Amino acid sequence: YNLPGYNGREALQFARQNFPLLPVIMVTGVMGDEEAVEMLKLGATDYVLKTHIVRLVPAVSRALTDQKNATERALAEQKMRESELRYRRLFESAKDGILILDAETGKIVDANPFILRLLSYTLEEITGKVLGDIGLFNDTAASLVAFEELRQKRYIRYEDLPLETKSGLRIEVEFVSNMYPVGDHQVIQCNIRDISGRKRAEQAVRDEKEFSDSVIQGLPDIFYLVDQQGSLRRWNQKGAELLGLSAEEMLKANVLAFVHEQDRPFVTQKIQEAFSAGSAAGEARMLLQAGIRDYYFSARKIQTGEGLFVMGIGIDITQRKQTEAALRASMQKYQVLFDGSRDALMLLAPPSWKFVDANLATAKLFGARAAANITDLGPWDVSPEFQSDGRRSADKAQEVISIAMTQGAHFFEWTHQRLDGTIFDCDVLLTRLEYEGEALLQATVRDITERKAAKAALV
Repeated sequence: YNLPGYNGREALQFARQNFPLLPVIMVTGVMGDEEAVEMLKLGATDYVLKTHIVRLVPAVSRALTDQKNATERALAEQKMRESELRYRRLFESAKDGILILDAETGKIVDANPFILRLLSYTLEEITGKVLGDIGLFNDTAASLVAFEELRQKRYIRYEDLPLETKSGLRIEVEFVSNMYPVGDHQVIQCNIRDISGRKRAEQAVRDEKEFSDSVIQGLPDIFYLVDQQGSLRRWNQKGAELLGLSAEEMLKANVLAFVHEQDRPFVTQKIQEAFSAGSAAGEARMLLQAGIRDYYFSARKIQTGEGLFVMGIGIDITQRKQTEAALRASMQKYQVLFDGSRDALMLLAPPSWKFVDANLATAKLFGARAAANITDLGPWDVSPEFQSDGRRSADKAQEVISIAMTQGAHFFEWTHQRLDGTIFDCDVLLTRLEYEGEALLQATVRDITERKAAKAALV
């Protein structure tokens, strides 16, 4: 212990300063009790008197064991501190709300910044509250059931619970809670996730689906969604009613089963065209419960989470086609009468009111080689410059046209002029016609030169 120029106290101080974890055993010939106590206070592990040197080996062994235990304990404490620090950092920075409850009282003992911001509380304000105070498990019975379940399972989860902020605002949250020991007592950790945005998005999806369903079901015609095999994947109620099939039957059906046999190759081609080009349209005959009907179909390719499909509508055009057929028949009949009439017949169209069609009798009346030589001329072009009353033919023609358009018909005498310059008198009947939504005038012109000459001879 005591050496020339150096002693045990100095050696202990050096060891403590440079090797704080190194155990130091003092070996000395003489050391009083007070001095021994002082050395132990300064950090000595033990001391051995030279007169009891046999204690040195056990003392060293015990010191090493104690040092090992102390090191392990220090490492464990360091890891604990690091773990607590990591947990606290996660706790403080978490983007979900976290509440720590005393398992016995159910009162909040800690809360992270996220939940405090979400609920507009300070830590002091929320500490000591129970979950019912913030809208969770307001019902006492429900709260008891939840806590009993938590005690038994040590874990509970709720997908959708109401949470109430300090101001009374209601928030939808996902709630996960688990129980674990901290020291000698149990705590409950509640992880709370704000799902208000998700709920709004889900509601928006439901609203959009409800809207699209109502639009589809409200269509007066057929709506369909078919896959690449032609199987029906979706349809509207109107389509099912027209086909006279149940939902189960529709689900098993292929769209070609409802198409007239002669039109199936065409419809197959159009479905393939829609899948390859993106869209297609066409007409086909449908086999409905009420019989065969003509339909116009439009189709467009769409991509969903389930794959590629063709979506479209079918519009019943049976009435339109019947009307068109009747109109064609009527026009054919009219054309036969028009072309075969012995009177000169012409059609005049606005806004120029020139002739757009004329029959063979018109060409003969005006001395033209063909009716085509008359079209694109106006009534004033086949009239002298002035009529018998002295008015200009062009001005008077506009007047009689206006009368006919207003009254529906107008009969009058007119002086015409053939292409070779010959002047002749005639009766003219202008009749208003409607064709494809456009108002036309039909002019019926009859040469009265001979009648007027005979009348003059009698006088």
